[in-house]
Amino acid sequence: MEVLHFCKDGVLRRSFSGYDRATRKHHSYRVPLQIYIDCIDPDAFLKSLHSTIVFENGLTVGELMENLSPWADIMTGVGCLDFPAFLSEIRQTPPEITTSVDRIALAYNCSVTAVPRFDRNGIKDEKGIFNMGKPVVTDMIQIEEGWSMEAYLTEEAREEYEGSKTVSLSFTPMSEWKHLPIVIEPEANLYDETASRHSQNYLSAKKSLTNASHPLVEEVIGPNGNVFRHRLSLAPPSPRFFDALICGFFWDVGFHYSPVVRDEFAEDIRKSVRELDQKLDEGVEIPEEPEDHDLDDEQDLEFAVFTMQMEKIEKEAKRLNLSIRRPDPIH
Repeated sequence: MEVLHFCKDGVLRRSFSGYDRATRKHHSYRVPLQIYIDCIDPDAFLKSLHSTIVFENGLTVGELMENLSPWADIMTGVGCLDFPAFLSEIRQTPPEITTSVDRIALAYNCSVTAVPRFDRNGIKDEKGIFNMGKPVVTDMIQIEEGWSMEAYLTEEAREEYEGSKTVSLSFTPMSEWKHLPIVIEPEANLYDETASRHSQNYLSAKKSLTNASHPLVEEVIGPNGNVFRHRLSLAPPSPRFFDALICGFFWDVGFHYSPVVRDEFAEDIRKSVRELDQKLDEGVEIPEEPEDHDLDDEQDLEFAVFTMQMEKIEKEAKRLNLSIRRPDPIH
């Protein structure tokens, strides 16, 4: 599968090559994907979702977005976010820019841990407290892996964030960090979670899969002083469009789907903090368990929307003579 090149001039290019048997030479080009779609294959964009991606040196977040602008509507469905809205936001001139972050990196990590299981015989939940039950030995291992977006702080800013290397940009408008370079992290981590006592609850052999004395293995110590996990350096797989960029970057950026919903959610949090601070200043006693009637109202509204959607679906299914299967309800 051919490679996608994200370029600083805002044009997404696709490698295009051919072999001349007469001269025994390979001819390689990087052609604009838009032109390739118009001249060669109208479905090339969706066919490229699993292509390896390459970022041109110095590529910024804003330039990355412009590379994908011709397919903004498709990206809305593929990336599960309002891509045109984020594109519009990133084209705006912000009142301020982010200066505490050095770069945006797409990083790959993999973890190995024991499969958990619990014995819940005789367990009853009381007062909304969920008791998982007694851990059961499964002696089964599971692997979790994937790409994620990391916003690395500058050396100067790390002291302000108590030594942390990264920070979240979840509620920061993209226009404020569009100037930051975006790169593929060249090194990855393999985490062995079976080194922790918690994971060993599900293993008959109370030991980690990796050897702590091996020179390539690093013990990660938790806040309580116990071994939390083992870490090994890992060569990441080739970054692919869907796995690295869409799942690792756009699913993070579009967690709240659109800039409007993101800003509303951020304001709700700020409002709650202001109200809590005011109550504390006034000496008002804060209840340990906040009332959850607002959550109930939100859930009721969510189910009402679900019901309306199902009515439309059932009507259309009946018109097309297609059946809707009903599995056992989930309690």
